[in-house]
Amino acid sequence: MVWWKVALPVVIAGSGIAAATVAIVRSDDTAAAGTSVWIDAPADLAAVNPGVVMVQAHVDVSSGIESLTLTVDGDDVATDDQLEVNEQLAYAEFEWTATEGAHELRVVAPDGSRSGVHTVLVAAPGTEATTTTSTTVVETTTTTTPETTTTSTTLPPTTLPPTTAPPVTVAKPAIGTIGVTPGDCSITVAASIANATSATVRVTGGANDTTVPLSPVPGAASAIVALAGSFDSTTLTIAVTATGAGGTATATTTFLASSCKE
Repeated sequence: MVWWKVALPVVIAGSGIAAATVAIVRSDDTAAAGTSVWIDAPADLAAVNPGVVMVQAHVDVSSGIESLTLTVDGDDVATDDQLEVNEQLAYAEFEWTATEGAHELRVVAPDGSRSGVHTVLVAAPGTEATTTTSTTVVETTTTTTPETTTTSTTLPPTTLPPTTAPPVTVAKPAIGTIGVTPGDCSITVAASIANATSATVRVTGGANDTTVPLSPVPGAASAIVALAGSFDSTTLTIAVTATGAGGTATATTTFLASSCKE
């Protein structure tokens, strides 16, 4: 059985994040050989606010791994030893208190397996624009002797024009690394989906042309896709499409299915 996991570059525009220029220097982000551990969220190069951030990861059940540890910039932050098993994958979730700056996230297993590095930019949200109105009153007094005459002049209030707030940016849907796990005449497709309300996966190749929904969205979404026809081996094209208020995003990869005998 031969199969691959393909990493796709993704850029997420976080709503409410102050503009910043950051020089990101990656350490060695190569995953260990034969790795079966992946980070689902936040996506690589994601921008988040300071504070508590939920980090999600998953591992192939066949690896026998029963716990995962989150490291940030090389330091252990949290361990999840109560993995949630769903079909052929087990999921972990960690709480990370994020501080401003660029940070490198990695998830490691007790057997030395490790995920690739996800670089996350933490920046404080921008300030909202305000409107200021001021009123000026000028009084003039004239006095004449022996008669006294008083004249008062009131100028109309001066109002500043309203300040136009910048347009609100709606983040475009983002798709993280696509994982494929083979089954008995089927495959399980998993991907991290952000800024979306729905997602589907389409599998084509050989006698196959099937589209099924992914869930949960947003989050670490997955689906089992049944393969059609009998074959010794065939190359499948897997396309994940996510849709949300910010538009639609699609990511693709390929997978070599070894055999299927109906």
